[in-house]
Amino acid sequence: GRVWLNGQLIGAVPETSERNRVRWERPHLLALPPSLLHSGANLLQLRVAASQAPAAAMLPRLVLGPQSALQQQFDQRLFFVRTVPVITVVVSLVAGLFALYIWSRRRGETLYAIAGLVGVIWALRTTTFVFDVLPAWAWPIWRLVYHASNGGFIVLLSLFALHLARWQRPWLVRLLVGWWALGPLVYVLGGASPGAEEWVARWWVAGLIPMGVLAALVTVLAAWRRPSAGYIVIAAVFVLTLLSGVHDYLMAVQSAWFAALLPQWSAHRFFLLHYGANLLLLTMGGLI
Repeated sequence: GRVWLNGQLIGAVPETSERNRVRWERPHLLALPPSLLHSGANLLQLRVAASQAPAAAMLPRLVLGPQSALQQQFDQRLFFVRTVPVITVVVSLVAGLFALYIWSRRRGETLYAIAGLVGVIWALRTTTFVFDVLPAWAWPIWRLVYHASNGGFIVLLSLFALHLARWQRPWLVRLLVGWWALGPLVYVLGGASPGAEEWVARWWVAGLIPMGVLAALVTVLAAWRRPSAGYIVIAAVFVLTLLSGVHDYLMAVQSAWFAALLPQWSAHRFFLLHYGANLLLLTMGGLI
């Protein structure tokens, strides 16, 4: 997009073109030239170019103020939305592969296999906060990987909870895996079109929420039946991760109810799942 102050162009951010697709997650800090400011009213104009509809409406609230006051806010947000995801990708991938290695040497330890897959898939999913610009030809592939890893993370967490509680049911496993496959399949059959993207992002992701509820309930019941510090902690973290996931879904679909309940918070579009999930992965690693 582009920014004008009193009719003068003062900044431009790379945007989607025929060659590249741009999807910004990181914040931007732009200085307003004092020479363009004058007494009385000043006009700040912003043109937003979305990667695809309806993303134009997802612009976080602008914050104006002295640079000395905004610099710290900018640095903090940049750390949490860019540095933390980069660390998450590396650590989750290494830990996931290590857990899969342990499972390859001890095939009876199914929890290691599930936890390893969760780590690898979460690393793939977190790349959405790492790459801002992609070649246009790679965009559909990247979105397919994102949707598959997003659903896979929730499904595998549910399988981990079921296995931990010793409550595996073949029909339930088939149902979970089937819903996991549905989203990417619709996206591919829909030609990676904006309509397919919107259906997957809104309705298919909504279907993942009951799976998160199931996983949280199963861990809570397991902690109730076999009370121990490990089971209680992982049940609490599962519930926390579920709440952060619901929060992010309401934020992503721009829920009017959520915006009315927390207008200031929702305006800044803070996403929480990648923090809750990181805590959950650490807890799972400590448990097994």
